[in-house]
Amino acid sequence: MSEITTIPSDGVPDLQPIVQRKLGRCLLRLQQYERQLKAIVAHGELSGPADRLPIIREQKIARAQKKTMGTLVGMLTESFLTQSPQNEESQTQADAGDQIWLSYRHQLEMPAEHYEATKVAIKELVDLRNKLVHHFIEHFDLWSESGCQAADGFLEESYETINKHCLTLQCWAKAMDEARAKMALLVQSPNA
Repeated sequence: MSEITTIPSDGVPDLQPIVQRKLGRCLLRLQQYERQLKAIVAHGELSGPADRLPIIREQKIARAQKKTMGTLVGMLTESFLTQSPQNEESQTQADAGDQIWLSYRHQLEMPAEHYEATKVAIKELVDLRNKLVHHFIEHFDLWSESGCQAADGFLEESYETINKHCLTLQCWAKAMDEARAKMALLVQSPNA
C-alpha cells in the first residue's frame, strides 16, 4: 500500500534545500563506501589454476559490481574480517593434481569482541543507508520548519557516522594494497 504525499501550498521552508544538499552529501559518501567495499570484496581473495587467474579475477570483479551493500557487508564479515583464533592448529591442505594452483586471501584479524562490535557497527551502517535511501521522507516532514530542523540534525549525525566508516574502510584497503605489493615482491624474488 502506498501513500500519496500531498505538498502543502504554503511554500517550502528555507531549510529544505539545505536538507536536500546534506542528504545528497550522505548518499554520495555512501556510494564511495560501497565502491571501496566492492573493491575489497572483489580483490580480497583469489584462487584457481595459475593460467586462469586473470579471468577468475575479472569474473569476481564483475560479480561484486552487481551485489547490494548488505550482501557485500555479509561477504566482508564472512571472509575478510576474522576473529583471532583460539589455537594455532589451522593448516591448509591442497591437492591440485598436476596443475599449478595459486591461492591468496587477505584477512583482517581482530579479537572476538572487536570483531562482533565491528559486525554490529557495519550492520547499523547498512540500516542507516536503507533509511536514507528508502525511508527518509517517511521519517521527516520536509514541508515544515521543525521537520527540516530534525532532518538537518539527523543528516549531520549520519554523515559523521558514514564518514567514519569510509575512513576505516580506506585504512583496510590501504593495508590490503600494501600486503598485495609485498606479496608481488615476494613472488618476483629470485629466491621464490
